[in-house]
Amino acid sequence: MSTQPNKPDEREGMPSGSGAKRWLTCPGSHLAERGLPDSQTEDAAEGEMLHAVMESPASPHRAKLSDEQAHCIEFCRATRLKLSEEILGTDEPQAFVEERWWLRNPATLDPVASCRVDWAGFTGDSMLILDWKFGRREVAPADVNDQLRFAAAVAWSEYAPATVYVGIVAPRADGERVTVAKFTAAQCEQARAEMVAGALRAMQPGQPRCPSAGACHYCRARGTEACPESIAETTALATVSTSEIATPERVAELLEKCELAERVIDAIRANAKRMISDGVSVPGWRLKPGNKPKKITDPVAAWSRVGQNLIGGAAFAKCCTVSIKALADAVKENSTTEKLTDKSAREKVESLLGDAVVETQNAPSLAREVTT
Repeated sequence: MSTQPNKPDEREGMPSGSGAKRWLTCPGSHLAERGLPDSQTEDAAEGEMLHAVMESPASPHRAKLSDEQAHCIEFCRATRLKLSEEILGTDEPQAFVEERWWLRNPATLDPVASCRVDWAGFTGDSMLILDWKFGRREVAPADVNDQLRFAAAVAWSEYAPATVYVGIVAPRADGERVTVAKFTAAQCEQARAEMVAGALRAMQPGQPRCPSAGACHYCRARGTEACPESIAETTALATVSTSEIATPERVAELLEKCELAERVIDAIRANAKRMISDGVSVPGWRLKPGNKPKKITDPVAAWSRVGQNLIGGAAFAKCCTVSIKALADAVKENSTTEKLTDKSAREKVESLLGDAVVETQNAPSLAREVTT
């Protein structure tokens, strides 16, 4: 995790559509974040790189992509062409790529918030907006995603399409990798009213800070003096007794606080690392150097240099792990006799593998229900 230098603020200090869920549910968070450093994780840095490659095929980052990253890019591009053809009737619409759009107050025409659109296609009557999600964290589907509702509202306001389609393309998702939603003009107008009101509220001093797992996830103020409420919610867990976790309702309430506490703890640790990296002493703590694991990136070379010479094919195969998903993706990409979908390629691979595949059952994990 690294601290990013201050960059020119393209948003001009106004709320961003990518944070719509946060400032709609926690109006005070926007001003609380101001002036706080932005710590970038490795995942965020990778996301920026992949977005840059999607923006420009000639990006210098393209040569640095791993096979898995390259597959993510190809999946997004293929999905864009497919959806554009299906929804807009052409794979070459008027396109907007990585453009900043402004949400304006219809009463004054003044900008109140903005969003950066990954890709949008426009044919006059219809617009399709796509958002690339390269992370592995679960994302709200398109029909209940506030970021995309914001984008739909801006698109309708600025370009007046009769219908706006929005889609999330998440090549690494465990579940649905593509979700699409349709917004009518009336729905876009309602979304604009909600977003304008929310953005204006977020810009007003003294708005309440309402910490929650969802609102705090990407908030720079969590766990800092700028948001004492998030710290109070976390420390309150220390006083919970076992008698308080007897009812489903109370357990649900405490689970929400646990998610928030994890975010606050992460923020505190990130701040500690940043301070020590900047030469500030944190009493009793130091930065311990990370491990340096080694990874084989060229299995063909490993086979020719070690497997073939020393241990043979059977022993070498036991050292290898083959992903069904990666194998199915390769079969799909290299198929010359038939056009395969993700689903049909996987079914073909699993059928051919037969008893070479063993299904295991992981322990169940808690997951939040997506609500509208």
